[in-house]
Amino acid sequence: MEIVVSHYRNNKRVAEFNSKYTDPLFVTSLPTLEGFAAKTFTRNMFREVRKEIDGACVMNTELVIQDGGKLYFKCNSFGMPEIDHVVEFDRVGGMLRCECLWFENQGIPCMHIFACLKHQYVEFILERLVCKRWTKNAKSDFMKSNVDDPSDSDKVLKCRLGVLGAECSKLMDVACKNSSDFVKAMNDIVNTITKLQKQGENPHKGDLDDDYIVDPLVVKSKGAPKKNSKFKQQRKCSNCGVPRHYNKSYPNVPGRIPKEKVDDDIEKNNSSHLDMLTKVCHTITMSRISLYGDLTYCVLDF
Repeated sequence: MEIVVSHYRNNKRVAEFNSKYTDPLFVTSLPTLEGFAAKTFTRNMFREVRKEIDGACVMNTELVIQDGGKLYFKCNSFGMPEIDHVVEFDRVGGMLRCECLWFENQGIPCMHIFACLKHQYVEFILERLVCKRWTKNAKSDFMKSNVDDPSDSDKVLKCRLGVLGAECSKLMDVACKNSSDFVKAMNDIVNTITKLQKQGENPHKGDLDDDYIVDPLVVKSKGAPKKNSKFKQQRKCSNCGVPRHYNKSYPNVPGRIPKEKVDDDIEKNNSSHLDMLTKVCHTITMSRISLYGDLTYCVLDF
């Protein structure tokens, strides 16, 4: 799913780039209408409109009735005069209606309408014949109309992001052509970003909305909580339940001889005497080693 979505977004960006920054080749005999359609419609829709403009070049158009500001035309293809289509042209309201209902179904003018425009020497497509959804500025116009809608915060955020992206793309196209314009635009952008970041850090000083975005709060990581050493439970004796002594050192167990308290000086003297005695025994042992043949006897006289 992620791969499909990435391809879809890439194709959309390529289509937007081709519509905004490339010019198509004119192949019909009505270059004025074709050029106006190329500037107005997206590249994919321009190809469909160009087919209708090309078909209008071989149409025969005849004015049938003129009723005030309304004109009625009869259009048929060259070599097929028996198939007629009636087109109503309201010059006051600026609207053309064809009985084939191609504009009502597809959203683009049909070849009969373009044939009537050619007959009346109109070199542009009337505003009412241009569907907003097929134009190059359809996205920005839609987003600008929904920027201040307070009903849906997510929708408002996406609309603002889209409007800023469209305007920034225009800025990049204009500012990159000159070094001085590039430096000026770059400095303005950096200053604006710094100012907005400072307002985000101090939201009460700036005129921001209630749903501004700031750095997330630092939360504790997962895991067992640390134990408090102040409330550490002391170990108790299993016999009497009193702390500070254990079962092995319990003094009142029957048959156990309690340890007598020994003075520190006496204990140090005993340890020093024991070390001295151990050294003497080792010296005597090494001195009384005698060899008898292959046997070794160690004699210890103590």
